[in-house]
Formats: sequence, structure tokens, C-alpha cells
Amino acid sequence: MKKAIRLSVILAFALAMMMPASVFAAASPPGDVAGGSLQVEIRYAAGEEPNIPQQMNQFGFTYHLVSVSEPILEGELPTVRTYTFRIEGALTQEQIDSTSGLGNLKLTPVDIVYEEEVDKTRTFTMKTNDVDDVPKTWKFTVTSGEHPSGFEEKALTLVGVTFELATPRYDSRGLPAGYEATAVYRGIQTYSDVGYYLAEATFETYEEEDDGTEVYVVVASYITDEMPPPADEDDGLIETPPAPPQGTGTGLSEIDDGLVAMQGPNVFQNLIDGLVPLGGMDVAGVWSFLSLILSIAAIGMAAVFAIVAFAGRKRAATLAKPGAEEDRLAIAKRRGLILRVLTLILGLITLMTWLFLDDFAFGMVWVNGTTLIIGIMLAVTAALCVFTHMRNKRIADDDTDRDSFTPELTTA
Repeated sequence: MKKAIRLSVILAFALAMMMPASVFAAASPPGDVAGGSLQVEIRYAAGEEPNIPQQMNQFGFTYHLVSVSEPILEGELPTVRTYTFRIEGALTQEQIDSTSGLGNLKLTPVDIVYEEEVDKTRTFTMKTNDVDDVPKTWKFTVTSGEHPSGFEEKALTLVGVTFELATPRYDSRGLPAGYEATAVYRGIQTYSDVGYYLAEATFETYEEEDDGTEVYVVVASYITDEMPPPADEDDGLIETPPAPPQGTGTGLSEIDDGLVAMQGPNVFQNLIDGLVPLGGMDVAGVWSFLSLILSIAAIGMAAVFAIVAFAGRKRAATLAKPGAEEDRLAIAKRRGLILRVLTLILGLITLMTWLFLDDFAFGMVWVNGTTLIIGIMLAVTAALCVFTHMRNKRIADDDTDRDSFTPELTTA
């Protein structure tokens, strides 16, 4: 499992001596920013000794002096100098307020994504205390450090379950009336938090002294070994997450979820016991009993037409024999046979579509999000059946009229 916080300590220290020329190149670096080190400008007048502390406390860390640059006249420096460094970890407001001597300081917090283990509980009302009847996974709303909303739906894995007798505890026969199963599901969630700060310490040149005293500047470099390990950066930064949405992500209410959890393997017994909720077009994660009925109806229509097509195949083959009369009715009957085959294929597609779209993992409802699609496919199948039946009936009537027609004989 990838950890968002590396366990190894990676500290990059800038130990090079700060010469006067390096002061001119003190703009914010575009690449890696030094962590655990900082630079401070110290001003003093000509003839004085600079007050350079051997250690200093900044951001709650103790920094130790490692180098001092050669003095340079402040007037020879750029008007504005900026030193950039990185502070690991999250700072309290007290730590930020305690900084001093770093010029005009600007701190920019950078959020990164962390991972943590999370446990969620789910209560089911069940007829028995069989652990195998408890769903092995369940979808929960967990925090997300990458999704813009700050939350996501994620399937967690069952790690434990406890059973208690439901209320009322026993039925009229003295048998347990049911059980309350408290299931614990576990998984990984992510969250976004401050990982480090990018600090910019800006120093500006003051106006020259009125008496013409020359002012010198030295740059003192400090490092600390108290800073925490650098955190991994992540591009998926998010704002403060809103309140999480309610529900389990299936679109069912708590009561309907309990009914689905009590369902057994016998579909018809579930219907008799009233354990099949109505559902709705926004329901997912369960399969639709109405979609099953519609699929069976579609394949039933197709099967009837397949039988009719098989029965009429011999007649169509006779019409197609060499030397047989290849008239308009024979061609029309072949086209009718093709329509029957298309009807059969459409019925099979309807059944396969239902099997592909519905999720059989968490029980059934009457209507779910795919029922409308199955209903439309059934309607198309029925329309094709009606069209084919009417067309073939008209052709049969024309064929009967032709066979019953007897030309009138005349004698010379």
C-alpha cells in the first residue's frame, strides 16, 4: 500500500558559503526548494560588528548557524531580495506569529493527499444469524483527497459481524423473530491536509542614513534537524470538503436496505414475504424483478415467432425450388421469414441486455435504473411482432385469393 508520508528522512541542506555575488541571485528558485534551511539578512553600520546569533527559533524549530556571507554595501544590492525555503508539516497560528527577523514573510500552504484506514458499520435486519447471508462488501461514502467534492462512494470489505435478537425477540411459536446484524466494513479513504509551506522572505533596501553612514549587509544561513520528513506532493488539491451526502449510494432508504438484506435465494418466497421494495429509477446495485418479467416476455414473443418461422420454412423452400413459380408472393414470404428471425434476435438482445446491466450482488427490487431501457426494448420487440404478423396475414390472404380464383371457361 502506497503511503502518502514517506518514512525515510530526506533533508537537502545548502552548505555553500554565501558570497556577495550570491545575494544578487537570491530570487525564488523555480525547481526544488530547500527544506530545513533558511537565510536571514543582517544589517549593520560601518565600524560596527554585526550581531549574528549562533542559533534562532523560527516556526517552532531551532535553527543553527552554518555560514555567513561576506559583507556588501546595501546600496549595491537589488532594492528587493527574496529568499525561498520550505517548512514541512502543518504550523499552528502561534508558531507562525512567533517568527521574527525574516523580513516581509509570506507563507503559502500546500495541501497533499494522505491515506488512512477506515471502518464503517452497517446494521441489517435478518431472518437468521447466518454470516454467509451478510453482504461481503458494501458501498459507503468516505472522504476523498482527489475528488472535487471531497467525498466518494467506495466499496468496503466485511471484516466482522455480531448478531442480536431483534425486537420482538420471539414469535408466537417461540422461535426467534429475527436478528439485528451489525457488520463492520473496512477499507482505505484519502483526505487532503496541509503537507508543507512554501515560505518567501523578502528584504528591501532602506533609505540611506541622513549622516551618510554606510550600511552593510551579510546573509546568515541556518539549518535545523528538527523538521519532520518531507511529505509527498500530490496534484489533486481540493478545497475544504462540504458535508457528506446521506445514504449508502444505492438510492434505497434505510428501511428498503433492511428488506433487501433479509432476502433469501428463493425469489418467489421473497415476494410472498414482502421483502422486495419498489425501488426507483435512481436505484443501483440491485437487480430488477420487473426487468426480469419484461425480458421473459420479449424472449417469449421471439420464441413464438421462431416456431411459426420454422413451420413455414418448408413452404418457403418449396416456392424457391428451380422451376417453381417465383412470383411476388414467394418473395414476400421470404421477407416475412427474415422479419421473424429479426424478432427472435431482438428478443435475445433484450434478455442479454438485462443480464449485462443489472447487478445481482445485493438482492432485488421491483424497479431500478435499467428497467426503463428493458421496457423500451420490449416495446420495440412487440411492435416488430405486430408488424410482422399483420404483414404475413395480408400475404396469406393474397395467396388464398389467388388459389381460390378459377378462370371462366368459354366455348367457341
